[in-house]
This record gives sequence, structure tokens and C-alpha cells, in this order.
Amino acid sequence: MFENVHFQGQFRTYQQKILDSADVYLHDGRIHIVAAPGSGKTILGLELIRRLQAPCIILSPTTTIRNQWGERFTASFLNGEDAGQYLSYDLNRLSPLTSVTYQALHAALKRTKDAEDDFDYASLDLIQEVKRCGIKTVCLDEAHHLQNEWQKALEKFLSALEGEIKIIALTATPPYDAKPNEWKRYVGVCGEIDEEIFVPELVKQETLCPHQDYLYLNYPTDAETADFKAYRERAIIAIEELLSSGLVEKAYERLIGFVGDYDFLYTYTKELVAFLALCSEARISVDKKLVRALTTGNRLPSPDLKRIELAVNFLLKGSLLTEDEREACSDVFKRHGVVERGEVVLGLSERLRKKLVSSVGKLKSIEEIAKSEEENKKEALRLLVLTDYIKKESLSVIGSDTKLDSVSVVSVFETVRRTGIAVGALSGSLVVLPDACADILRNRKADFTVSPLGDTGYSVYDFHADNREKVRLAGKLFEEGIINVLVGTKSLLGEGWDAPCVNSLILASFVGSFMLSNQMRGRAIRTDKNRPDKTANIWHLVTVERPYLCLLYTSDAAD
Repeated sequence: MFENVHFQGQFRTYQQKILDSADVYLHDGRIHIVAAPGSGKTILGLELIRRLQAPCIILSPTTTIRNQWGERFTASFLNGEDAGQYLSYDLNRLSPLTSVTYQALHAALKRTKDAEDDFDYASLDLIQEVKRCGIKTVCLDEAHHLQNEWQKALEKFLSALEGEIKIIALTATPPYDAKPNEWKRYVGVCGEIDEEIFVPELVKQETLCPHQDYLYLNYPTDAETADFKAYRERAIIAIEELLSSGLVEKAYERLIGFVGDYDFLYTYTKELVAFLALCSEARISVDKKLVRALTTGNRLPSPDLKRIELAVNFLLKGSLLTEDEREACSDVFKRHGVVERGEVVLGLSERLRKKLVSSVGKLKSIEEIAKSEEENKKEALRLLVLTDYIKKESLSVIGSDTKLDSVSVVSVFETVRRTGIAVGALSGSLVVLPDACADILRNRKADFTVSPLGDTGYSVYDFHADNREKVRLAGKLFEEGIINVLVGTKSLLGEGWDAPCVNSLILASFVGSFMLSNQMRGRAIRTDKNRPDKTANIWHLVTVERPYLCLLYTSDAAD
């Protein structure tokens, strides 16, 4: 099958170690490898496929990553041979290496058209065709963040072939922060982790560049702070109204009846400690036996907003108040607008938490980081900023004095532009570049039109090409230093985009997942053959509330 195909380079030490142990790992029919972005997982996967000497289907989360498998195979394993006899990107035409997306697999099993590639699988019986063609290996690339329907399709596919195939699972970021049932499902597909290649080893072997992560803190804007303050003031008024209503005393009197009921006390220990802290705030003399039974230090904690929130919700759902009393208690908090989806929320509502996490104050952080990095790296700066939203409708702010009111591709671009640093914006629906790039791109035979953004020296570039070509063209300008800062969406540039030139990364995304943020970090930590001395900085933006002095207040932080 792959007799005349060999890796044209030399395997790194950690790659060779895994290859030497592969037969042991594959004893159960699966090998599951974890390694950071840039560690050579694709090369490792291709060599494992080659050694198994059987046709393989490679599944990837995006077309960019799917294509990289073909590109790596052609560049690193073929010695002048035609890739066409080995390689296919269409499940209708199974080859020794068939590299497709999980979305394509889902479409093929449902016998529909793959919208992304326009391949029609209406007449394909995939399972039968896989068996007919002797597919004996399935390689799962980054199977950690499948959409639910894609995962169901993958599980169905693997189940139909169980016992007939070997599975190679490769990922940079296993879902360590997933819920237990989600982790069980992930391991059920990929198998238990056999080998993990850690970052220090990769840096030591100069596979990844030396890099450092930083937290950069900012306060919310004055307007945001005013919203947070107003909400908490309403919460405190509601608490004071509850304390003066007599409901807490009635609940405490009923609780005394449970003093000897340890099943009840230890089932609701956390809630009851919070409730007793609330009782203490209501100037109720709390029974010391209860305190000793429920605490280790025989002392009640301070009644901050989180504990009072827990206590109030316990009263609303528990048996310490009658139905009428629970209704009266609920009305107090509803009147002050601090109830959300049936729960009393005293810290911040979901809307305000989102406002904190996506604080416009982060734009100031981006400005300060960009200036600092430009001052230190000069013309060598290659700063990538990744965020979630584009907000193309707000293009009018570019070149104006308008105050920026959100964190998006457009607002981050304008923030950097106002510093005077050469910047570009790149997303699926919006590309903004300096006017000087037009002639360069025309010389490279790019097909596009431009729409100038006033007298800013920048224009919107409408490329008559797909996203892959846009990324290639804009990425080349970035690599060459024609622009020193590139602002893009995490969906387009956060995974699967190889840009070794990136030496500074700002994560202006609101993703709270270790898995996705680690994928984005991978854009910066690759080595750059053009700059052997490359080091990288990775900036994580965190908004921290200003201290708001109040007896019942505990400040929140969000990243």
C-alpha cells in the first residue's frame, strides 16, 4: 500500500519514542496521542498510518486542517510521486488516504450534500463502500470539539466498523474541563490517552519557541461600573427588606426543629451554613449546637452576596417556609429585579456578567499591549488579536472620533489603527488592509475590489475568492511585515492556521474553555525558521471590578 512512501525527514526524539511504542499502544486497536500545536502531530499520524499499511480515512474539524493532511503528506512523504494516486478529499472516491471533515462524514451517513464542499452523497452507502475498499484505519484529528450531531455520526460510523479498524486519535487539547459524562464519551471514541508530549520538552527540543503567558487586567468602563453598582444596590435593598420582613426569623424557628436530624443537616450543610450567616446578619442569636454541627471551626462565615444568594434560594425551594411565605419572599426579590429564570441572583445577572466578561475596558488593554509590543519588537512585531465578533455594521467608526462601545474585529482594528501601528482585519466577511497593499496584491494576481474608508489610508478589500485564499493572501502580507498587527476571528484564525511568524498573541475572545483557548495559543508558540531566536508573548485579558464598599459585597472577576 505505502511500500514506496517514506518520511523524507528525521523524526524528533519524542515522535520516535511514540513510534517505537506504537505496537503496544495499538494492542487494543486504538492509539491516543496528546501534543501541543506545532509538535508535529500530523507527521506522526501519517507515519502511523504508513506503518499500518492499510487505506485510511482521516477526519478533521475544518477544511483547512483537512487540506493540511494532504499538504503534509505530499511535501514530507512523497518523493516526486503523484499525490493523486494516494489522496482524495471526497468520500465518494475512497483512496489510500481519504482526508475529509467530520461534517462530510455526517453528510455521507445521512446521504445528503456536504454544503461546504458541494459533494453529493445521496447514492453512497458509506459503510458498505468502506468495507469494500478495505479501509482498516481511521485517524481522528482534534476530535475534542465535535458538534453533537457530528459526534453521533462518528460514533455510529465507528460502531458499524468495530473490530475491523484501528483508530489513531490525535489532539492538542483533550477536554480536561468537560463534565464526567462528556469525558467518558470522548474517551469512548478516542480511547484512553496513551502518550502526552508536554510543552517544556517541546521547547527544549526547539519544536516550540520559548513563550510566556500573561494576564492583563483592566477595570470596566465607568458606564459598565454604574450598571453593576445599580444592580447590587437593588440586591442589597431587597436583602434589607427580607431581613425586616420577619421571614428569616420564622425559617430559623422551624430549623431548630431539625437540630437532631443529621440526615437533613448534612444533606444541606452548605445551604444551612449560608442561611445561619444570614440569620446572624438579621441579629438572630444562632444556636451554638447548630454552628458546631455544621462548621469545622465553630464559626459562621461572613454573609457576602454569594452566601445570601444561596440561602435565599434554599428558602424558596426548601421546607423552612410555608408556601405563602415562600411567595412573599420571592416577591421581595422580583420587585427589585434580581430574579432570573426563577432563581434569585444577587451578584450579577447573566446579562451583566456577559457585559463584565466582554467589557469595553479590554480595548484599552489591547491598545497598551500593542504599543508596548511595538516599542519592544519594532518592525519585527507580528501581533495577532483573536476575538469573537466582527460587527461589520459598525465600520463607520473607523476614522471617526466615535467612542467604541464593544469588543469586535472592527473596534479592535480601530483601536490599533489609532495608535499608528500598521494593522489589518481578517474575517470571513470582512477584510480591511492598508491602501498600499492593493498594488502588492495585484502584482500577485489577486482578484479583488476595494472600498476606501475615508482618508484613513485603509480600505475594505472584497476578495473574489474563498476564505482559504483570503487567509493566504492577508497572511502573507502579515508575514512580510507590511502589516504588523492582524485582527481576526477565532473561528477563522484560531485553529488550523499555520502562521509561525506570530510572536505576540492577544486573546480578546470570551471563550471560557481550556480546550479552545489552548488551540488559539497554538498560533503563537510555533518556531519560525526565518527567525530562529523567536520568542512569543500570549496575553489573556481579564476584567476586574473596582472595589465597591458595602457590607454584603464581594467583588467578582471575569476573563
